[in-house]
Amino acid sequence: MTLTGVQALEEWCRRSLDGSGVEIKNLTTSWRDGIGFCALIQRYRPDLIDITTLNQKDWKGNLELAFEIAECNLGIPRLLDVEDLLKTQTPDRFSILTYLAQYYHTFCQPDSAFDLQDSPELDIDPQLNKDVNAQRSILLHPGAVHSLMTERRVRSLSNQRRRRAITSRKITFSKL
Repeated sequence: MTLTGVQALEEWCRRSLDGSGVEIKNLTTSWRDGIGFCALIQRYRPDLIDITTLNQKDWKGNLELAFEIAECNLGIPRLLDVEDLLKTQTPDRFSILTYLAQYYHTFCQPDSAFDLQDSPELDIDPQLNKDVNAQRSILLHPGAVHSLMTERRVRSLSNQRRRRAITSRKITFSKL
């Protein structure tokens, strides 16, 4: 089964957080407490954060910490506002997707120090080896998540061209 766009990003998040104790049920409310973002950072940069020290009830503090570390240490722009996430029951899905795509591109681009392409095969538990290989297969096919952003841009450009064509026809018709 091939995943594309949103499904691929959601699956990448779930697999990245597998074993962290953080459960991602959806791409909106599951991120409101900030622990998902912190766990994602810890998965790839355990030197920057330890999610066991987080206060599960301090959503604002968790979000601030995640956004600050992402911006200062990883170069991920702060696309989300803590207050916006906290004041609404269901945060904007596209905003969360866009922000998570930044994490994906930071951690999974081929020249990053975080990609699993060059990881050696693990010779320990066969199940663990299977899980690592499953993670590797998702990370080696970044086109699915990348297509989420490019597909939206292509659709937007296509709509702009259509509007221009209609406008030019109206102008031509009105001159007759």
